[in-house]
Amino acid sequence: MRYLTILLLASIALGLGAPATAQEATPAAAIPILAAKGYPELRVRVSGAAFDMPVTTIPAGRTMIALENAGQEPWHGFLLRLPEGVAIDALMAATPGPGEEPPSWLFTAS
Repeated sequence: MRYLTILLLASIALGLGAPATAQEATPAAAIPILAAKGYPELRVRVSGAAFDMPVTTIPAGRTMIALENAGQEPWHGFLLRLPEGVAIDALMAATPGPGEEPPSWLFTAS
């Protein structure tokens, strides 16, 4: 048991002193599973507050969504289905300013 303890302590000491090495190159991008299976792709490119989405209509069913952040700030997106009767123009105008409440229909979107 004594030798086991010494061996364990030695391996811990040697492991803590090991230098950390950096990866030499960026790994190649893997082909997403949905793209490899032939699902349609929706590409969205954002830069700051602007975004470019060349395809505006996609078929029903599974779709691979790729978000490319070309800007400097972190960015995230989310998907929602607008409530019946709410147009895309209403969504684009729905960003509240400081101290303003978002529109009530936003909380019923799914």
